[in-house]
Amino acid sequence: MRKLMMAVLIALPMFGATAIAQETLKIAWIDPLSGGAASNSETALKVFQFLANELNAKGGALGKQVEIVPFDNK
Repeated sequence: MRKLMMAVLIALPMFGATAIAQETLKIAWIDPLSGGAASNSETALKVFQFLANELNAKGGALGKQVEIVPFDNK
């Protein structure tokens, strides 16, 4: 566990530099988007996309546009 924490702390600045260089802040939405639970997940996804659009209309987060990127966890 300790080695994992150290690896994350070492890698974090590398990912942070990449995120700063991008114009869009992408947020992953990982939930069941297929199968029996898909209807609940799709509703929640639409809510988060709506909130991201509202935030973008007000100038975004720290001046960057926000995008919700959905992934099916199947």
